[in-house]
Amino acid sequence: MVFNDLLMCKRLLFVWIFIAFLVNTISAQSIDGLTVIGNKTGLSSVNRATLKKIFEGNSSSIWKTGEHATVVMPSAKSDFGVQFSEKMLNRSYPSLQKIWLVQVFQGRADAPVFKNSSFEILEYVKSNPGAIGVVKMAEKDIPDGFLIPVIDR
Repeated sequence: MVFNDLLMCKRLLFVWIFIAFLVNTISAQSIDGLTVIGNKTGLSSVNRATLKKIFEGNSSSIWKTGEHATVVMPSAKSDFGVQFSEKMLNRSYPSLQKIWLVQVFQGRADAPVFKNSSFEILEYVKSNPGAIGVVKMAEKDIPDGFLIPVIDR
């Protein structure tokens, strides 16, 4: 009888650990230490495909909230611009710059705002409704109301 109880406890422990792992994986909010932030974008979360469209200038210039969409990206001088383009968008930083050059030149999108640090990006997003950006910060360091969870990998 004691053996069966011990076995049952081990099974329950395994199930709880498995569920905790799934919840942690599903609710992941950043990708390789990069966190998406926004100000009055109307996005409660974002998936990778939508994220790619936004940061390559292929999405609407007006959010559902009515705010003008402003994309804020790390500059080539930042310490995470290459990481951002490779890990979040699956492309090189020079190819991302080329995409934006074409989008802006052809009048399909407004030029993104480039900032040199996570702090500068965060401050810009906080001060500009409709702005969306990526920072290299822990979620706990993002002020309430600005974090946009990435819901899939």
